[in-house]
Amino acid sequence: MSLPKKSMIPDNLPVHDQGCKNNCTAHATAAGIEITLSRILEERVTVDVDDLWEKQKKFGTATEPEGDTAGDPEIIAERYGVKFETETEKKGIVYPTAVKLGKDVFTSTISKSQIEWISQ
Repeated sequence: MSLPKKSMIPDNLPVHDQGCKNNCTAHATAAGIEITLSRILEERVTVDVDDLWEKQKKFGTATEPEGDTAGDPEIIAERYGVKFETETEKKGIVYPTAVKLGKDVFTSTISKSQIEWISQ
C-alpha cells in the first residue's frame, strides 16, 4: 500500500468550539464542507457553523438539548445552503448535494456551480 503524494486536507483548517450546544453534527458537516471548498477554491475556507446549526433547529430535527441525527445537516445544507468565508474575505453560500450512503448515513458533494457568491 502506498500513501498519496499530496494530502487532500488543507493546512490550517479552522478549529470550531462546540461548547455545550450539542451541535456535533453541524461541526462534522462544516469540517467536511471546509475541506472540500478549500480544495475547490484553492484557499482556506471557514464555514459558519452557527448558521448551519440554526437552520438545523429551524428546518430539521435538531434541538439544543438533544442534538441531531447524523444525516440531517447534509440535507439541511442542500436545501437551505451554508454560509462561508474564504481567507481572502470573499463570502458565499454553498448548496452541497446530500448523498445517502446507508441508513442515516450521508455525505455531501460540492462543485463550483453550487456556490452563490455574496461578496468577492
